[in-house]
Amino acid sequence: MWTGFADAYLAELDRIAAAEPRPTGRRPGRAVSSWDSGWERRERTRDLVWWNELLSDHVDGERADRLADHPAFEGPDADFMRARAARRRGDIAAARRLIETCLEQLPGSQEFAEFAEEIGAALPPRAIQMRAELAAAEALIAQAHRDGRLSSD
Repeated sequence: MWTGFADAYLAELDRIAAAEPRPTGRRPGRAVSSWDSGWERRERTRDLVWWNELLSDHVDGERADRLADHPAFEGPDADFMRARAARRRGDIAAARRLIETCLEQLPGSQEFAEFAEEIGAALPPRAIQMRAELAAAEALIAQAHRDGRLSSD
């Protein structure tokens, strides 16, 4: 059942990708707007990343890799799918490179940082700083709870 669904899903992604303009590289730091040709692919990727990972866990490696590398997906969430696919294949070096790229683009992503830690990838400086700031904020909140200054309701 999973294989049949994956084949139909990949065929539909092929149809969608064929109908879209080809991605054009974008300079780092350039603002993304709704008219950006890759915006739709990045939104699609973000919306489907959880589903794609679930599906990848139930199909063979060839289909999982094809899904992770599909041109219908773009952006840091697509790189995250590729990093997880690389880990499934046992290519930890590729997984580390990909997740480091993800964290350079979205340094505050907890999910990316946790995955990076799981596979022993280096966190970029901004991601390290954001993790430290989050830990400090969580410690302040926990202390406020203990002191009764903050209700758990």
